Amino acid sequence: MVKSETGGVIVLFGVTGDLSSRMLLPALHQLYQRGLLSEKFALLGAARSELTDEEFQTYVKESVENGTNFEKLNEDFLDHCRYIKTDNTKFEDLKEMRKKIQSF
Repeated sequence: MVKSETGGVIVLFGVTGDLSSRMLLPALHQLYQRGLLSEKFALLGAARSELTDEEFQTYVKESVENGTNFEKLNEDFLDHCRYIKTDNTKFEDLKEMRKKIQSF
């Protein structure tokens, strides 16, 4: 179960792909800027690449800054972003993802 104080968890599979970097991450940032996402939401990026949370946050920042309609980065958005290396065809990886979600 997700802790009750979490305002929701968004999981993006294949987050290091083209669709996420060009469209999804910039769009989520815009929703956050407009106050349409909870202050307590979490964004969990999942892909096969080996990244730390900090490296993922840098990736998110670059994606947002290169996205459409970009004006100014809301740095607080990055605090909501976490990453997990996963292969969604492996049950053990999905169990680890569940643990990470429960840690929010």
